[in-house]
Amino acid sequence: MRRSIIYTLLLLFGLNILDAQDIDLYALGYQPPFYSHKSINSANVENDYFLRIDPYTGDETILTELKDIQLLAEGASTLHLAQNKYIFWGLETGNPVPNKVQIDLSTGETSTSLLDNRYPIDVQYDMRQQKLFGLKHSKKSSQLELVQITSNGTANIAKLDKIQHISVGNSTFDANRSFYIFMGVDEEYHDRLYTINTSNGKILDQPRIRNYYFNELQYDPKDDKLYGLARKKTNTSQFFFVEINLTTGHPVIIQPIHELFDIAIGVSAISISKGVYIFSGIDKTYNNRLYMIDLISGEVVSNQILQSRITEIHCDNNAYALEHFQQDFVDKGTLLGSLNPRDLNARAIKSVDDVLQLDATLTDETSVKATIVNIYGEIVFEKTITPTNGDLTSLDLTSLNAGIYFFKLKTSKGLITEKFMKR
Repeated sequence: MRRSIIYTLLLLFGLNILDAQDIDLYALGYQPPFYSHKSINSANVENDYFLRIDPYTGDETILTELKDIQLLAEGASTLHLAQNKYIFWGLETGNPVPNKVQIDLSTGETSTSLLDNRYPIDVQYDMRQQKLFGLKHSKKSSQLELVQITSNGTANIAKLDKIQHISVGNSTFDANRSFYIFMGVDEEYHDRLYTINTSNGKILDQPRIRNYYFNELQYDPKDDKLYGLARKKTNTSQFFFVEINLTTGHPVIIQPIHELFDIAIGVSAISISKGVYIFSGIDKTYNNRLYMIDLISGEVVSNQILQSRITEIHCDNNAYALEHFQQDFVDKGTLLGSLNPRDLNARAIKSVDDVLQLDATLTDETSVKATIVNIYGEIVFEKTITPTNGDLTSLDLTSLNAGIYFFKLKTSKGLITEKFMKR
């Protein structure tokens, strides 16, 4: 008897994939000696690529080689869950103007677009509002500005004239309230922990940090807590995993990390559903490792050796976003920005007994192309469907193994992509 496989992909009402057992961790990296630093001025480093890392095993899978793109400074990247894309700023070979680079997670395809002559020095994604925010310098001076990043450019939210500069790659985002959080330096060169409301640019908190250096900030919206790595200014050789009070700036030490010698700047992430903090660092025997720490206990869950030098890293927290911010997507009339209800009148896509039921209606379409891609960008299913009276019917998925896939539907009006899981 055929095993019954049941999962539901709700284009308008939500997608729950919290039962997935793996952590989707995406990164930018290369393979020179570890201390060879990749920057905007060091274009001689070869083998730049976009890759997926298994934090439990350290296995690295190259998804896309970035042959014509030079990576920018740490911090100017993010994972856009709504668009299913990894976004960063880079220079194309022979082009002195920084471009916005987007990598499609389902196919590995890259695209570039020129927004303006100023690239952001930090980027954060608001998974609740499905918006991009960033910090950048103004055109006429080095004054810091908070901006919203759109497909057409940047829209200024506020000038941050009391902040001299920020700590590169040392920022995070509270999606529950849409607050931008980062370490910065004020006019008197004091270290401060800033919390800014992105709706109006108002600075809500800015406690002075006196006794510690904070690195690799990550906010957990599930428990409403800010985590990071800390070192005492009187002893910078010892790292601690800490919880930080946003109002006072005081850290609570959860666990010391005795084996850690140094960290990679701007290379950290958090898996909200799994409750783990992930970062890249060097141990005291000079091995390049990917550390995974339990948020509650602070214990090191995994510390796998990496072959690549990682410059940026982000975790796919799509499952949490869909579970906790689902109503926000419904109110917008779309799930994660991938579906335009004017083009597709859909209510649900369901699977029963290995069959993907397509309960959807397409208008003005003689045929559409359906493609299913696995997490490595490989096409595992492809078929041209001829709608009957505008209705789509079903797809047989018996040949697919259990796992996470991307369903892509190409119409004359555009491409629709949805992530789903086959159990």
